[in-house]
Amino acid sequence: MNSISLPAGSPLLKNSFLYGTATSSFQIEGDVDNRLECIWDRFCERPSAIADHSNGDVACDHIARWREDFDILLDLNVDAYRFSIFWPRVITQEGELNPKGVAFYKTLVDALNEKALSHLLSFITGISLSTWKIRVGGFTDKLLLHLKTMLTK
Repeated sequence: MNSISLPAGSPLLKNSFLYGTATSSFQIEGDVDNRLECIWDRFCERPSAIADHSNGDVACDHIARWREDFDILLDLNVDAYRFSIFWPRVITQEGELNPKGVAFYKTLVDALNEKALSHLLSFITGISLSTWKIRVGGFTDKLLLHLKTMLTK
């Protein structure tokens, strides 16, 4: 493997610079039976949409393999991990928070804290189907605040 050297004085060498990784929930989580359908599920069903016909049903199976994935983060010696909250996992059809889905993300946050890795959450709101959005009025400040509270207990 080739090594990379940075010039002296590079801002990338400062202690304040965070090196991290990022993931996208639909692309890595899997566990389709424990979430609502989303627009990406429908997109993946289109015959020519994905060359290898992969989808989010199993994906990288992060739901079952997150511990192994976190070991890889530690091996990479990164400072931070950015992950997204998958709304179809944390919201029920009625627009309430799904305790099982929230518990998964809470487990991730707790494990990141235990491993002293900074974590950044992305709330991507455009991936759910609109049925529950219409019924309950979509994403509300109250819903986001409740989720934040549950994740930071």
